[in-house]
Amino acid sequence: MNDQITPTTGKTPKPLNAPVIPTGDDLFHEIMGPIEPDLLLAEAEREAKYVGESEAEHTARVARYADAITEYKKQYEEKQIVQSSDIRSFGNNLLHDFESQDSVKESLELDLLASQIAKL
Repeated sequence: MNDQITPTTGKTPKPLNAPVIPTGDDLFHEIMGPIEPDLLLAEAEREAKYVGESEAEHTARVARYADAITEYKKQYEEKQIVQSSDIRSFGNNLLHDFESQDSVKESLELDLLASQIAKL
């Protein structure tokens, strides 16, 4: 598809860009990083960072983490909606592109057939 020149425009069609689908880790880091960087750390690193914190500080940190997880889930759902829409649009555009190419091919074949019949 990318190497062929279309008969109607004489131009090489642009390839469709597939949506980028991040890995689970990449997505988690992308969303959680700005919300609560502590939750990107391994548990041992996180615990070492807070050695000696008071019970009240620990309770506040755990509450902050719970809020961060709630916000993460909200943003994750929003990203999933956008990603699903991007994937659906890509598929629809790809299908339209193939249908358009089939239509042009059929038209050229009919023109050739009509030309051959006219010569008889």
